[in-house]
Amino acid sequence: MTPIEILSKVGEQKGVHPLDAAKRIHDHISSPGADYDQINDTLMFAKPIGHGVYHVHFVSQDTPLNLIHSITSFIHQLKAKGVKTIYMNTESKRIIHALVSIGIRVMRSDLPKYNLMAHV
Repeated sequence: MTPIEILSKVGEQKGVHPLDAAKRIHDHISSPGADYDQINDTLMFAKPIGHGVYHVHFVSQDTPLNLIHSITSFIHQLKAKGVKTIYMNTESKRIIHALVSIGIRVMRSDLPKYNLMAHV
């Protein structure tokens, strides 16, 4: 799937209009240092919010096994950039399960702007 197809499908599932989703993503990646990548049918949007600290958003249409592979690859990319901590605003049990299954401890955020954090 292309990034647009992934975003559209996830937006449909969550009842989010595609233009609203596109605006949120644009706002996220238009920050200095922000980037996105795709592995399989999972997208990772990441932007630095401090030294070694990133705000990360995952969007996926992967199967559970492919999602674990994709998340593993994204975590390796983040570590290669020197990222130590990620913050997220997600309720996705699939994303949380994938992170936990590869040994990442997901916990309640210590920053009020985000609901979850993890040390990678």
